[in-house]
Amino acid sequence: MNEKFHIIIPKSDDLFDDKLDDLFVMCRDYINEEKKENRSVVMARIFLSDPINQFFSLLVDTDLYRLLSPNVSVVGQTPLDCSKVSVLIYTSKNASRYVFNSFRLTLGESECCDAYQQSIILFDKYLTSIEGSGMTLEGNCIRTWIYVRDIDINYSGVVNARNDIFKKHNMTADTHFIASTGIGGEFARPSSLISIDFLSVKDIKEDNIQYLKAVDFLNYTHEYGVAFERGTRLKFENTDICYISGTASIDNDGNILYCGNVLKQAERLLLNIQALLKAGESDISKTGFFIVYLRDISDYKIIKDMMNARFPKVPTVIVEGRVCRPGWLVEMECMASIK
Repeated sequence: MNEKFHIIIPKSDDLFDDKLDDLFVMCRDYINEEKKENRSVVMARIFLSDPINQFFSLLVDTDLYRLLSPNVSVVGQTPLDCSKVSVLIYTSKNASRYVFNSFRLTLGESECCDAYQQSIILFDKYLTSIEGSGMTLEGNCIRTWIYVRDIDINYSGVVNARNDIFKKHNMTADTHFIASTGIGGEFARPSSLISIDFLSVKDIKEDNIQYLKAVDFLNYTHEYGVAFERGTRLKFENTDICYISGTASIDNDGNILYCGNVLKQAERLLLNIQALLKAGESDISKTGFFIVYLRDISDYKIIKDMMNARFPKVPTVIVEGRVCRPGWLVEMECMASIK
């Protein structure tokens, strides 16, 4: 197995500090075992229940944070299993091929501007980070995660900023966009409205990428004014994997299906994911992990029971995360192998 995904939940029921100590040992041991299989960390994500109180004062100076840095992002999305903190780790035998960046705003940047301007700043930070590397946004970035505070209010600013950035880089519906998840999230600074993670691949050619469509199930995103790919297949000699964007209960006309019914919405979005994976010559049975975002935390047990029944062996984390349209109650993302 060239690519592997793992979700680590602390065993401790004690204070938050104890949970971080527990996670450090578990993550360290897991990473060491992965090294024996010649897999190294591509990226890690730490999900926090209260980043304002947890990040600067409790997390940032810990062995856990140092262990996962610099390939780590932190987002305020409460793990709904009551653990307060969970970790997703993505490892690969080809980790040196990937570049992972997580950008957040400084205090001065976050206090001076709105969601549109904050998004522009973060995209500019990414562009600055790849200067001189031979990489470009349009040529090498294969996946983004955009976290938005108060998404019902601020998502339109993100959409407009991304549209403007992509247009500047000649990325259109006739060329390609980037697979992405745009989802609710919180940060250590209350004035920060946006945080963005970027996953890029070095030395990639056009033949290495397939953009996944399933037009019988989902419409093109540009039809309702947003710019992202539903999914991307990355094809190398020893890497063949599908990155599925955040996917919700939508039909091929762009309509929300099963308003008010979280279970029906989950079933439909899984059909959409299966259709995208089929386009990439994969299958939902080959999924390496799921992240499940719930708008209403009281839906946790319903979705947990469904995921346990359908995907009992697939690493899954369920977090609180408002989807970009208020009518969507649940969204999921995943990655899946081809073989």
